[in-house]
Amino acid sequence: MPVRDIPLKYSSIAGVAPSKKNMRLHGFESSLERDLISLLEFDRNVQSFEEQPVRIEFVGKTGRLHTYTPDILVHYRSDKPPGVWLKPRLIEVKYRATLWAEWATLRPKFQAAVQFAAKRGWDFKILTEKEIRTQYLENVRFLNRYRWVNVELGYIHRLQQLLELLPDTTPSEIIQLAARDAYKQAEYLFVLWHMVALGVVGIELTHKLTMQTPIWSNSHQRTSFIQPTRRL
Repeated sequence: MPVRDIPLKYSSIAGVAPSKKNMRLHGFESSLERDLISLLEFDRNVQSFEEQPVRIEFVGKTGRLHTYTPDILVHYRSDKPPGVWLKPRLIEVKYRATLWAEWATLRPKFQAAVQFAAKRGWDFKILTEKEIRTQYLENVRFLNRYRWVNVELGYIHRLQQLLELLPDTTPSEIIQLAARDAYKQAEYLFVLWHMVALGVVGIELTHKLTMQTPIWSNSHQRTSFIQPTRRL
């Protein structure tokens, strides 16, 4: 649980975001933190995460004791790679402009966080809008709508059969093969995006998703396989 409460702010966006992964609401202090929560919620390498996770004490140049609380602590899956190879990670979320403007004040905090994390076998990383707000985030936002939905197993089995026959295909081609009726095609497309969101269907997520984006069954071993999730 958070070691400090997230205050209400009138100068920036603060609020809570639901997490199915952690079965609770997560507080955030900026829209950039909210976007990171979306990425962590989607990332299948992430086991869990928590906001305002630890309070770090450090001594400043004047000899005064200070405290610093990073934004998020991420725990990766320990049951299969690549999560099993990843250390827990402390993350600070900052806009690039803030880093430039407040670096003299922020640097001692970040140095203390690096040392704090290293002693525990963790990593510490600063993430800005450059790393968070990418086409990958836009695709995650789109797919998250389809992740926690109920679909008929018959549709999934039909699409899986077609994907076995066509290891390399596209959403447009696969739904046209699945059904001739436009209404049925729309239903199959809904189920297909659900399968993509769960990782059952592989796809490249660093480019804009279209009906012509290549997809494949993740039951196939591909030498050119691209992980549908990434580590920030």
